[in-house]
Order: sequence, then C-alpha cells, then structure tokens
Amino acid sequence: LSVGVVTLPFTMEGSHRFENAMIGLEKLEQSINTLIVIPNEKLLELAPHLPLQTAFKVADEILTNAVKGIAELVTKAGLVNLDFADIKTIMSEGGVALIGMGESDSEKDRAEESVQKALNNPLIDVDISTATAALINISGGEDLTLDEARKIVETVGGRLSPNAKIIWGAQIYKDLEKTIRTMLIITGVKSEQIFGEGNKYMTKKKQAMESELGIEFMN
Repeated sequence: LSVGVVTLPFTMEGSHRFENAMIGLEKLEQSINTLIVIPNEKLLELAPHLPLQTAFKVADEILTNAVKGIAELVTKAGLVNLDFADIKTIMSEGGVALIGMGESDSEKDRAEESVQKALNNPLIDVDISTATAALINISGGEDLTLDEARKIVETVGGRLSPNAKIIWGAQIYKDLEKTIRTMLIITGVKSEQIFGEGNKYMTKKKQAMESELGIEFMN
C-alpha cells in the first residue's frame, strides 16, 4: 500500500514550475493507491499575514499530524482496534483522499467540535458527499464515552454517500484527559485541486485544447 502526500508550488513561482509539478503529479498518481495534494497557494488564505516561515510551519504541522495519525493506526493498540487490513481496505483503491484531524477539550460538546474540525481541513477544498469509504480513529482519555464515539461516527456517516464503507477505531491515552481527537481518512472525494483516477490533470488539459482548437490528440 502506497500513499502520497505532496505539495504544489505557489502561483507566484511561475507557470513553468507549476506545469512541471503537475506533470510529476500525474506520473506519481499512476504508481500509488491514494494521493493527497496540498497547494501552497492555500497558505495565503490560511495565514496571509503570518511570517513566511511560520506559515510553512502551519502547513507542515497539518501534514505531519496526518502522516503520524496513519502510522499510529497500525502501530498502537486501541480500545477498538484498527489494523493494516482496515487501512488497506479503505486506501488501496482510494484515488483522491481527504485526511483531516480535529481536537477539542470543550465542556459543551467536545465530540462534535473535534469531528467538525477534522471534516473542515483548512488546506483542502473537497466535496465528500460522494465519498466511497471512511476510516475514523477516535482518541481520548479514560473519560471517553461510547455515546461520544457514536456521535462522531454518525456525524461523518451523515456527510457521506449512504453506500460508503465506514471503519472506525478508538484509542485511550492517559495524557488526553478531557480531550477528544478525531482523525479521518475519507477516500473517493472530489476536488478541483486534487486529481485522481479518471480526473487527471494532463487529460483535462488535452480535452480543453481539443475543444478550443478543434483538434484531436493521438495516443
């Protein structure tokens, strides 16, 4: 199982660099199971007034937490266990994927807040209504309740296709007292900024040129 997490250049870096990145992106997606793309341009929306170094650290932290979350799913035993077979089921034919993480220690509704933060990833714009599968990992302290876990799973399920496959697990950490952390891997999503099976960048570009110029590319 191979998963790619990559970033794209800023627009200000020039069209040539961006074109090279997109060509590389298409080659990469032919060799991996699931691909997640983060455009650096989103940093301008997320942190436009932060110092450059700090803005990059924000993106790095989100990416690092996502990759760390995937690894911990199979390396740490949980109250409700997830193993490599579960991850492979969700991601082996995932194509385009969203990875989101959210955390809350609110006294009001920490389960709802954590899952909403995970669903609203600040660096990725996606439509998850037609998603094919989701893997949910819920972490909390010893006060984590079954009802809170149920609420998180149902919230995610309510945003996906009725036929989407959902696998979930729960882990207890003593250092997460009064805190719930939700990590989601949602595959089969749609996004203008991520290209998956049947939605390749160069294919779309060729189709646009064919339509504009009235020509047909030969394979």
